[in-house]
Amino acid sequence: MNICQSCAMPLNNEQEISENRDYCIYCFKDGAFTQNMNMEQMIEHCAQFADQSGTTEEEMLEYAKNVFPTLKRWRQA
Repeated sequence: MNICQSCAMPLNNEQEISENRDYCIYCFKDGAFTQNMNMEQMIEHCAQFADQSGTTEEEMLEYAKNVFPTLKRWRQA
């Protein structure tokens, strides 16, 4: 399964995939990231959408803290 390399949202819907193909349209649009935040801020931002993914906020936070450091946008070079 492909996921957004910024927020880890599943990229199942072609209309939600950015022109870059690595990111969703909510994170990357018109050649730039849509939100200027660090990884910790993005984790907190995404946690508010836990109910939409069928998880609790605590589960979402735990998942994000494990997965986000491996994503292209947040991975340390």
